[in-house]
Amino acid sequence: MSEAQPRRNIWLILSLCLNVVLIGMIIAGIVRGIARQREAQIGRAFSVESIMAHLPPADAAKVKAVADRHRAKMDALYDASTFTRVEARRLFAAPTFDAAAYAKAQESVRSADDAFQVERMKQVSEIAAVLTADERHSIVDRARQEPMPIGHRNHR
Repeated sequence: MSEAQPRRNIWLILSLCLNVVLIGMIIAGIVRGIARQREAQIGRAFSVESIMAHLPPADAAKVKAVADRHRAKMDALYDASTFTRVEARRLFAAPTFDAAAYAKAQESVRSADDAFQVERMKQVSEIAAVLTADERHSIVDRARQEPMPIGHRNHR
């Protein structure tokens, strides 16, 4: 009976060690999930929200002022882009499909998206002008650390 006792102790110790490792992995997963959720809430590295979140309040106020100057136009362009998508979907789902009308709607979607991106790039350019070289460098570093979006991985 003395031989059975040490074997049982080894299995007990091994079980406890595995439980500690499992608990550590669960905690690491939770912490990582919280960090990803926080990053998702503030946006990608080049988003205005992310830039402001990583700056001191005084510098964040400068970035917010630039963003506010562009807000009305960007909202209008975003709404136009959304409207063109809805219209394209309506044409796609119509009982009789009109290829020419759908192609025109697709072109409208592209044009609306392009107009929004042009305005967004103007905004980013103005924001870059109020940031220091170190601040811009840290934004680029954060962007490099971000995983590529799933849709962009297969397109080169």
